[in-house]
Amino acid sequence: MFQISAGGFFDSHKIEKHEGTFVFYSNVDVFFPVQNELPFFKVKQVSHDGVNCYVVNYILLTEKPDKIEAGVVIRAGDQDYIQQFILIWEFYFDCVARLEKESVKKICAQSNFNKTHSKIVLEIAPHLVEINRAISSEDVNGFLGFVQDVVSIKRSAFKSVMAALKIISDSKESLSTNFDLTYSMLVYALESLSQRNDNYQSHWDDYDQKMKAELELVFENLPYEHSVKIKNILIGGKQFKLQKRFKDFITSNIGDEYFYETGKRPIRSSFLNRALDNLYKIRSSFVHELKPLDKMMSNASKSTGDCLVLFGEPYFSYSGLLRLLGHVIKSFCKNNHSNENESVNWVMETSGMMVAEISAMHWLWNPEAFTSKSIARWFSEYLNMLNSNSVTDLQAIMCKIEEIYDQSKREHKSGLLSFYFLYNYVHNKDRREWLYFAEKRYSFLERDMYWYVCCAYMYSSLTSDANAAVDASALKEFNLCFNEYERSKFKPRRLNLPAMTEAAVLICAANSYFRIGMYQDYVIMVKRSLREISTVQEVFNYIRDCLINSQSIDLLRCFDLYRGGEAG
Repeated sequence: MFQISAGGFFDSHKIEKHEGTFVFYSNVDVFFPVQNELPFFKVKQVSHDGVNCYVVNYILLTEKPDKIEAGVVIRAGDQDYIQQFILIWEFYFDCVARLEKESVKKICAQSNFNKTHSKIVLEIAPHLVEINRAISSEDVNGFLGFVQDVVSIKRSAFKSVMAALKIISDSKESLSTNFDLTYSMLVYALESLSQRNDNYQSHWDDYDQKMKAELELVFENLPYEHSVKIKNILIGGKQFKLQKRFKDFITSNIGDEYFYETGKRPIRSSFLNRALDNLYKIRSSFVHELKPLDKMMSNASKSTGDCLVLFGEPYFSYSGLLRLLGHVIKSFCKNNHSNENESVNWVMETSGMMVAEISAMHWLWNPEAFTSKSIARWFSEYLNMLNSNSVTDLQAIMCKIEEIYDQSKREHKSGLLSFYFLYNYVHNKDRREWLYFAEKRYSFLERDMYWYVCCAYMYSSLTSDANAAVDASALKEFNLCFNEYERSKFKPRRLNLPAMTEAAVLICAANSYFRIGMYQDYVIMVKRSLREISTVQEVFNYIRDCLINSQSIDLLRCFDLYRGGEAG
């Protein structure tokens, strides 16, 4: 909402202004008012005790809706504006800023005093946690300029920058207690931003120097064209490309001034590429192996500057990594202003907005939304209702199936007819006219999962004979069908059954194995059903008891227990 409140996303006649005020605390001292126009905010210091208190008056811009009831005012996004303002303040001034004073004091080692933790913070980040550090008018002008840069980039880039600033801010919470996590989070911030760089090119010269030297010895004994192919495969690998993108994004967003800040003891230019390689390796080792950082990196003495050289290898210090992030983000925002007119659904982008799936009872009945392509979802949701014995009237859907069936693709016909047959069999037994429609098209039914599900509900079996066992050949066919179903269940427009339904067809298979004397297969099927229904304790316990006692399982009993467990 901070960028949106700069006014560039809405037509002027649709802009609605909302005044607001909030208070925050920071360890820097800005003793004169700070004011910006778009987005509008005015910052005033109201207390001066080291962890200083600031009051911010701001104007939140929203878009007037096309239609609105009389007397209703829509206002959302204040929390996002506040959070984004604080993140920008904290980042630019390289300080700590929070809505709660105690949070600032804790990060700056001023409260909950622990000698070990405080020593770490004060040694590795003295500038960051310095209390009452003075901010000059020149710094404030730079801050206001950075605000304009941030709100002038594309919306997607702004969100990426805010996400990175949030990671940087969050990393400070663990600075005194988990240096490895804090350091790695800063690398995450750089890596997340580097995803906006698609202009990099991979070269063999950029490959890991140690591995490259070893490989070059091998290549001497290979034909030139073979070695070139191998090199291209290696530099085309995902991991190398990610590392290359990471490095290129950083180096393209720092200039000479990065190396000229003599007071910050900057890293040597000739060390930069190697230090970035080591930085990426540290991140990978921590993420994939939880390998801790070298203790020298967190136990370094004060004023180490950007770089630590450990056993001949350059590494970024914590303060050096923060300074690198500062230059990269500031340069990225300054060099990527956008004049593109963008539209934004500002309501959906507020953090308080939640997108939820509507319960099937509110839409499953609607024939206008139903098509042959949506049969898998409709059938699954219907089974969910049937399992709970709380079914919405779907007669209009049955009429729709009658209308569209003959024109539907063959791949959908079995599912449509199975749905039609099961619904009418359960809910319209007394009305026989539907049976004529179904029997006339019976040849389209296939022995697929739709078929097996219908048999389980209608006959407690894997066939159309009530409570009947099927032979080993038929069970093999079922297993092939069920395994294919499991492999495909999360693909678009594929059947994904409720847990109780999967358990039901597996129980039917288990009972068949039990009746024909294939006990080991019975055990396997029962255990598969238990893994699907373990969240419903009553059903789980009953099936497990049947397994322990080597008994056939009463499927109707399972449904009764399921409905009782759901109600309970």
